[in-house]
Order: sequence, then structure tokens, then C-alpha cells
Amino acid sequence: RDSGFLGTLWGYVSGTASAPPAVGGQQHSSSSVIVRGTFSLPRDSPWLQGMMLCLWDNIFGPRSEQVWAPPSDSRSLHEELLEFCCRHILCDEIDVSASMENFETELKSAGPDPSSFPPHTVKFHVLGEFDVVVCSVVFTARFQDSATKWGLCLFVRRSMLERYLTFHTVAQDHFVHLATMCQYMLNFYPVDTTVQAMTKQLEPFLDNLNAVCKSQLPPLVMGKTYFAFNKPSPASFEFLTKAVSSHLQTHGSSVVIGADVEAVDTMIETLSLFLSADDRLKSSYTRVGEPYAPDLLLQGLLKPEKVSEVDVIQSLLPTTVIDLVTKQITRTHPYHVHKVLRKEYQKVELRKLSNKSDTRGSWASQVSIFTPVKESSPFVENMLNEVFRLPCDLREGIVLQSRRLLVRKAVLLIKYVDARKEHQTTLHNSEIKKLRADLHVAHESDFGIVLAIAERYSPGIYSSLAGDPATIEARFFELFFESF
Repeated sequence: RDSGFLGTLWGYVSGTASAPPAVGGQQHSSSSVIVRGTFSLPRDSPWLQGMMLCLWDNIFGPRSEQVWAPPSDSRSLHEELLEFCCRHILCDEIDVSASMENFETELKSAGPDPSSFPPHTVKFHVLGEFDVVVCSVVFTARFQDSATKWGLCLFVRRSMLERYLTFHTVAQDHFVHLATMCQYMLNFYPVDTTVQAMTKQLEPFLDNLNAVCKSQLPPLVMGKTYFAFNKPSPASFEFLTKAVSSHLQTHGSSVVIGADVEAVDTMIETLSLFLSADDRLKSSYTRVGEPYAPDLLLQGLLKPEKVSEVDVIQSLLPTTVIDLVTKQITRTHPYHVHKVLRKEYQKVELRKLSNKSDTRGSWASQVSIFTPVKESSPFVENMLNEVFRLPCDLREGIVLQSRRLLVRKAVLLIKYVDARKEHQTTLHNSEIKKLRADLHVAHESDFGIVLAIAERYSPGIYSSLAGDPATIEARFFELFFESF
């Protein structure tokens, strides 16, 4: 009898056994066990085949709670795929030592702070037999009167894998935030309420990532840049120098706003000279009639489109805003500060969810997000002066060589910091001064450019130089605004 019981129990876990009869003797169908509900995604997507919310049910084992399918193909996620993914994702995640008492204590101490939630597990699977790629986030949340494991899954079309990998980092970051919101809601609200709230959040999530997926710059045409013409007037040259300097300081993330498509595209093509081939795949010319997309690296907008603080704070990177009409250039805070402000925004989103209100447009930072660009980088100014002294056919080579020089400086910075981290967690100001002098980046604008490039190749180098985010304001002013 014991072996029969264990065999039946494993049948429920593995999905091979049928469900027990319901009250009144009516037998559940297999589909009622596998899928509780199906909604449509807000719109079709070229890369996303669907989404699923699943959980470990102590009676039925791993099962699907909710599925979001494309509007044009509601059957794109069939039962066999959903059943396999539920078992594959959740069967090795059961924490037998978890107690509801400890979990309740964690919830009370966490509040709306995502960093205090029980940790997530992110998984990535390429399922060739189902012609799909699965990105999933597993987390602990409440189900009925106990804590259990939940999984939020993205189903990416296998044919779009190569394209998806170009923006996987962005997609995963926003997807993990979606999972955090889902975890928060499940702990304090019924499942139905959570599903409805999650469905509303999918629209901005898809709009942002669809824009990244559909956009890319064609191969560079030097004749469409400012470098195909004679040196501009002093005022225009100063504006171009500030634009390039700030563009490099914000990791190549910029938005150009103007009244004329050709003028906007000329600036975009010029700034794209300083992007890598992969970055060009996440950039776009003027998006006529389209709103700002937070995670497009380089994009153009036409007046009267505007970029708000709520828009840019959602981006993974700082942003430069270049207005060709007013000739004003503003940018957000450096990367290390931007990360802190972005986390504050995400905490506010969670609080708004608990109030069942719309989070978009309701956030305001205690400090101004945008700061005007008042000076340019001496390195960029010297480079542009040298470029415009040369014939047009030679200018592209000088720009690319200057970019390689900045990358080499960034690599030297990384090597120096890594060597010092073997003996200490942060660098002293005297060491940073010496390093900047050795790299010939004594000016804070030059140092900001090198540091932005270094962050891309060695994530976390801002923390290595600026220390604990709790003391970021004091260290930021000391490090970036102290005269050398």
C-alpha cells in the first residue's frame, strides 16, 4: 500500500496521474489541472510567444495558474509545453525546510522593499523539441495558507533567439521586476487580483521591449553625419561637442528631439559613430508618431513629444536629452546615482500597487533627475577639432581610433581597480587622483567618459570607486566635483 501511495503521489508531481474526483464525484479534466485561466496579451509581439504564471500546488504538484497568449494565436502555448515547463522549472525548487512562520516574519520586515524579499532564481532554457526559449523567475510567495514556490515564465520564439539575445539583459531586468511585483501582490492579495494587476503591467513592458526588438540602425553612412561637411560655426561646434561628450558619459544612451526628421537623423547618425555594432541593433532613427522607449539606446523623436523624469528613470542606463530646437542638452545623473534613484522608483511602484492605483506618472524624485550640460569634454573637443582639419575621407578613421583609445583607457582603469581590490574594497581619493593623472583624464568630463565605458566591460566599477550607496551623495561630490 505504501508503494502504491508513493507511486500515486509521484504521478501527481510528474503529471502522469489523473486528478482526484471533485466534490460530487465529477472528474476534473486534465486541462483544468494544468491551466486555471487564459488571458490575451495586450498586443502581438514579434519575439514573445506568451507568458505563464505557475506554482507548486501541494495537492496537484507543479501546475499553471495563468497563461497570457498572443491575441492572434490563443493556442500557441499547448498543454504539453505548459506541463513540461511547470515540472522542469519547479520540481527542483521545493524548499522542505521553509516554514510559514519564518516566511511571515520575512514579509513583515520586507515591506515594499524588493531587496528584502526572499531571493529570486532566474533560469534560461532553450527547448528545441518545443521550438521555444523559456526565461523564468522562481520566487517564494503565499498560496492559500502556506508559502510555496511560484514561477513567472516568458516564452520567446525560437526563431527570434538571436535577436532576443541582443536585448536579453534589458528584458531580464524588466521581467525580474515584473516577478517582484507579482510576488508582492501574491503575498497580500488573492490570486485573481494579482493576475488582473499583472495584466495591466504587461502593456508598458511589451511596448518598451517591442520597440527595442523592432528597431535597429542600418550600416553607417558617413555622408549622413556632421563630419561630411565643413567645420560648423563656433556655436554649433560647441553644441556638437557637448552632445558627443554627454552621449559618451551616459553610456551611449541618448534621445534627440527636433522638428525636422532629417536634422534629427543627422544627429543620430553622428552619435552612432561612437556606438558598437551591438549597440546599433538597439537604436533607431526618428520614430515618427511613436512615444519614447526607455531602453532604446539611441532614438529620435519629433516635437511635441517630450521625455519626462518617469520615462528616463525606467531605463537601465542614464540618458542624454538633446533638443535641436532650443539647443539645450540635459542628462540624468551618472550610472551609480541613476541605479539608486531607479530602485527608489521601483519601490514606489510597489507601494502604488498596494493602493490599487496606476503607477505611471505618479512618481517624483526628491532631487532633479535632469541636469543641464554646461561643459564639454576636453578629449572630445580636441578630437573634433582634429577631425574637421582633415579631408572628409579620413575623418571616420580618426573618430574610430579615438574611440579605441577611450576603450584602452577604460581597460587600464579596470586592471588598476582589480589589482587594488585584492588588498582593499574601495580606492582612496589619493589613489584615484594618481590614476586619473596617469590616464590623462584629470578633467571630470573625461573621467566620466572613461568610467562609463569601463562600467560596460566591468559592471560594478562605479561601486568600487564610489563605495557604499548609502554614502553616495557625499562621495559623489567629493569624487566628481573636487578640482584637481
